[in-house]
Amino acid sequence: MSARGQVFLVEDNYDDWEAMVRGFKAAEFDAPIVWFKSTKEALGRLNDLSDECEETQQQLPSLIILDLNLPGIDGREMLSIIKSTPHLKMIPVIIFTTSLDQKDVLKCYDTGANSYMQKPVKFEKMREICETIKTYWMKTVILPKDVLQH
Repeated sequence: MSARGQVFLVEDNYDDWEAMVRGFKAAEFDAPIVWFKSTKEALGRLNDLSDECEETQQQLPSLIILDLNLPGIDGREMLSIIKSTPHLKMIPVIIFTTSLDQKDVLKCYDTGANSYMQKPVKFEKMREICETIKTYWMKTVILPKDVLQH
C-alpha cells in the first residue's frame, strides 16, 4: 500500500488530526501521512512540487484529505485552487469536515471533490472511516498517479 505514496492531511485542529492518525493506525494504514495545519502550508508544499520534472511529480500526494473550516484560505477555496491547477487537479480530494450543510456538500462536489465525509464523534466510527479510506482509495481504485508512474 505505501507504494501508492503519501497522503496529505490538511487539518488545523490537533485533536482531530490525532484522532485521524489513531484511526489510521488502528486500520493498519501504512502510507505516510503528512500533516499540514493550514492551507497556506499545504499549498506551499504543493507549489514546491509543481516542477514538471518526473522526480518532483513522484512526490505529489496520492490523496488529499481536507477540512473545510480552516483559517485564512479555507478548505473550499483550497479545493477550488487544487481542481483548477493543471498538475494538481487529478489528485483525489476527500473533504473531511463537521459540516453537513447542503450548500457545502453540493459546492464541494461541484468544485471537484471526490468524496465528502463527516467527522465522527466516536473513535470506532473514525477507525471505520479510516479503514474505508485505506480499502477504497489505497487498495481498490486505480489512481491517476498509478498510471503516470508506468
